[in-house]
Amino acid sequence: MAGVDAAGVEGLCFKRLEESYRGGVRSWRKYKVRVTTEAVIGAITGPLTAPRTLLLGPV
Repeated sequence: MAGVDAAGVEGLCFKRLEESYRGGVRSWRKYKVRVTTEAVIGAITGPLTAPRTLLLGPV
């Protein structure tokens, strides 16, 4: 994920599938990238130089 790191993405935000979005409530978790790995990027939103979201899959 060197390209992601080079684009300035510091980590991933996620929530449980059964949880719905609740404004103002911190139910989402954040995983900061500490160790890099390889993954297939299936889709992105936003520009390639500063992606907003990524859909990742195993290599």
